[in-house]
Amino acid sequence: MGGASGIIGGMGGSASVSAVTQAGIYTAAGMGAGAINAGISNANIMQGALVGGAFGLASYLAPVPSFEPFGESAIGSIGNRVFNSSLTGSVFGATYAGVTGGDIGQGAAMGALGWAAGEGVNMFLGHAVGFIGSGFQKPAYANGEFLYDAQDWGGWITFSNVITGPATSINDTLIVNGQEVYGRTYFDHELGHSSPQGTLLGPAYVPLHAASMGIGGVVGALTGNGFVNGTHRFGLLERYWHPVPAGW
Repeated sequence: MGGASGIIGGMGGSASVSAVTQAGIYTAAGMGAGAINAGISNANIMQGALVGGAFGLASYLAPVPSFEPFGESAIGSIGNRVFNSSLTGSVFGATYAGVTGGDIGQGAAMGALGWAAGEGVNMFLGHAVGFIGSGFQKPAYANGEFLYDAQDWGGWITFSNVITGPATSINDTLIVNGQEVYGRTYFDHELGHSSPQGTLLGPAYVPLHAASMGIGGVVGALTGNGFVNGTHRFGLLERYWHPVPAGW
């Protein structure tokens, strides 16, 4: 989710954020996801947060799965997303079961099911928002992502592998404080929401984004930057836990 405002370049975080701080941010994001997913499955929220924190830290150190067992077609990309999300969820579920003394096999299966369901919901939301926002037009498809052209929008929004926003400017070079960021586009930012965020957060993707933007907006309002500005300037999932961070 990103506006047509500036993006702060740099993989893994802004240039001013150290590796230790960035690892801490990934851990915090993982704790939030773990707590939400534990709450959804009626499990222990504190334990879920702890496992999620470890999971988030691991995601900082290793890439998320990006296998393509169903090929590179538009239909195949749907299966690929569900497959990779299921793998991610199975690791989370097995880890949670191991930590809490549960059945690891059952935990892996439940985690895979939960992440697959979350991927399905996120994908459905993406297509619903895109279809309506584009004036009921078909999406374009390229490189594993669906893009709905909503020309009247001032930015883009991403659910799963579905991006909605003005197609004519999504590949424009990023602008930060009037300066071009070499090698970065707005599409790059939206891809960061698709993966790793979408794959790692699973069913917690939407509620965590709502919390991130809400808290960031409040901080923006309190610091005189404005609520809308703050959703990206201070949003955890927009600026800090993102491979191509956003800013205003």
